[in-house]
Amino acid sequence: MCKTRFKILSIVLSFVLLFGTLFVPTSAIAPGDVNYDGKINSRDSLLLRQFVAGFDRHVAKSADLNNDGKINAADVLWLRLKIAKHDISAYTEEIDASFPKGWRRGVNMGNMLEAESEGAGGYRLEDEYLKVIAEAGFDFVRVPVRFSAYIDSSGNIDETFLQRMDHVLNACIDNHLGVIFNIHHFDALMEDPQTNKELFLKMWEQLASRYQHMPDSVVFELLNEPSRNLDVDQWNALQKECIALIRKTNPTRDLIVTGTNYSNAGNLPLIELPENDKHLIVTFHYYEPFNFTHQGASWTSGTSDLSGITWNNTKEERDQIDWTFQNIKAWSEETGIPVLLGEFGAYGLVADMESRVRWTTCVRETAEKYDFAWSYWEFCSGFGFYDTQTKTFNPIYNALVPQKGEN
Repeated sequence: MCKTRFKILSIVLSFVLLFGTLFVPTSAIAPGDVNYDGKINSRDSLLLRQFVAGFDRHVAKSADLNNDGKINAADVLWLRLKIAKHDISAYTEEIDASFPKGWRRGVNMGNMLEAESEGAGGYRLEDEYLKVIAEAGFDFVRVPVRFSAYIDSSGNIDETFLQRMDHVLNACIDNHLGVIFNIHHFDALMEDPQTNKELFLKMWEQLASRYQHMPDSVVFELLNEPSRNLDVDQWNALQKECIALIRKTNPTRDLIVTGTNYSNAGNLPLIELPENDKHLIVTFHYYEPFNFTHQGASWTSGTSDLSGITWNNTKEERDQIDWTFQNIKAWSEETGIPVLLGEFGAYGLVADMESRVRWTTCVRETAEKYDFAWSYWEFCSGFGFYDTQTKTFNPIYNALVPQKGEN
């Protein structure tokens, strides 16, 4: 019934926006009155957020609240603050959108601790890998962890596994690497959020308490790629609840937060975060065009039989990446929240190395153009740039860390 009402409302709004301009002078429309109803309220905010996120919605020119000729994530923030009666100029002057700690280059330690058990993905997280990464010019690592594989019936995380995590975190510190760890592959939460949200919070309560005295080079990422049945409203509420829980023991630790739909960039404007928390970093993941980056992949729908798809560094291809990142930068500047490109990579089973290098170079350069820190997916498996047997790098490494004389 609720969905039906929403569809009817959307149709009515579309007609109003399509034909209302014939009768309403542009000068009479107040900035922020996105749906021409003479009011500026949460309905305008919802409509604008849906438009920026890519839904088929019609919005008025009055949606360009900052008068830059574009309607994007920046306008979402302006409208939200306008509704809340905040002074946008004061808000933007007091915040800094630069990434903390000076971290710029990172790498995901994929197919290790997020496997069903360590080693089941083909690799263990060896201390020597961290030394290689530090010496290769990276600032930090992102460690995905399947904590849900190590809990008992009461939701307590296995102590032996926690000691393994202690070792990994200390090894990162010893190698002068920043480290982000997360809850990864918590599929039960994605399928049934209501049943599993308390378990999610209980895991973070344990982790936040255990690691509250770690240096600030250890960063918590709440959840990898919220998706499926964990929708926008549920995730916004749960993410804020989790932040509040962690803040009890870690009041100033940097936390990585994200949006739904697998941390898709288009969902950033839909994120709702606590006000006045200056230690939040937003992450997004980028794998577009998906048919190129995931050709041959057996774990995603419709990609296992794909092959021969190239990425040729055309202007159109580069512009698509730039357009996405430009919108994210606008959102970051208006909110003052730093951005991490938490995952990007092209699978190497069937994709040609030349295309992978071109794509990786372009994504990395565009991220750096807009001042995003980044972490490549991943170190030494199907997307990777390091061969653990020969202890050598493949050309993807040079795309990530250009050598002297290269761009």
